[in-house]
Amino acid sequence: HHPQVKSSVVLLYPKFIKKEGTAAVILSLSAAVFALFLLFFGAKESIAFLDGKITPTLILLGGLSLTLLFSKREVFEGVSEELGLGKMRTVFKLLLRLFAPIFILLLLFAQIFF
Repeated sequence: HHPQVKSSVVLLYPKFIKKEGTAAVILSLSAAVFALFLLFFGAKESIAFLDGKITPTLILLGGLSLTLLFSKREVFEGVSEELGLGKMRTVFKLLLRLFAPIFILLLLFAQIFF
């Protein structure tokens, strides 16, 4: 059986966000902030800034969120069973819980400060 499909925001923060509607509002407000940013700071400068700094940072934060999501026991069990990892399960868990977050955080640090 497959678990109920939920928004990644609800899965990552179940104590704070309990409903899909709340997750939709949060994502919509985020999009509105970016739209206002483009409107008030000029499209050319805003797009250059977004393309150079914000977009890569958000992609890295998304990757970090996904590693945290897949590290959760119930999600990890479902994914590892679905992929049929077998003996590679321990290696996959180590990569997912330790090495992936470290590398993503290093890339995030480089993106923000350099």
